[in-house]
Amino acid sequence: DELATDYTQKVFDAEKLLIETITGTNETNNVDALTRMQMTGETIAGLSLAMTAMHKLVLTVLAVLQLTVGSVASGFTGFAFDFSNAIDAFRNLYLDTLGGWVIEGVDALFSISRLFAVVIPTMPYVFLALAAVGWIMQVIQTAFGMPLFFIMHAIPEKSFVGNQAQGWVTVVSLAFRPIIILAAFFLSFAIYDPVLTYVSQAYFSLHQGIAASGFDNSVARFFIVVSTFKYYWFVYAGIVMLSL
Repeated sequence: DELATDYTQKVFDAEKLLIETITGTNETNNVDALTRMQMTGETIAGLSLAMTAMHKLVLTVLAVLQLTVGSVASGFTGFAFDFSNAIDAFRNLYLDTLGGWVIEGVDALFSISRLFAVVIPTMPYVFLALAAVGWIMQVIQTAFGMPLFFIMHAIPEKSFVGNQAQGWVTVVSLAFRPIIILAAFFLSFAIYDPVLTYVSQAYFSLHQGIAASGFDNSVARFFIVVSTFKYYWFVYAGIVMLSL
């Protein structure tokens, strides 16, 4: 029981070390968190590709070996048949044990790498592009609304429907909105590191407090923590995306 508890804590410690390495929240350097996340996500993607290549290589070697022996030893029917059965048994054993774990690991790594290598690093730029589109739409709306603005100023005593001051608010916001968008974009990179540090610390407490908290048996808790590890990383990625 104590051994399972120790291993569970080691899983949490390893997760904390990995996240701090990804985000740089445990050290001071000149690499921002988004760049570090992208680099780590690309490394995870490369690892998943390597595992996929290894899995395919094992299956290919077994198939080539089975085909080669079947062709060369065609005169020895009994030997070729027994060898082919042995290869099939080994392939099935591999797929049911190590191969299955490799496939599950590759799927988890690919899912995580897509979030950290592509989705999270591109979100600030996507928001910037959407803000630019919104500003262009405002320019078009203002161009169509300016004749009404001029009519409002041509009518004395504010007798037209609406308020003349609103037109000036639109013009001022149209002029200053690009400056505000760019200032907010660069400011977000400045405050993102401390925000990410807070989010990461909150996530560590969340994971250790919630994961398998309903189980008194430490062995069961260990296996549940390991089996749900991928999904908690999805939660962490979601929290990071909401904090952008």
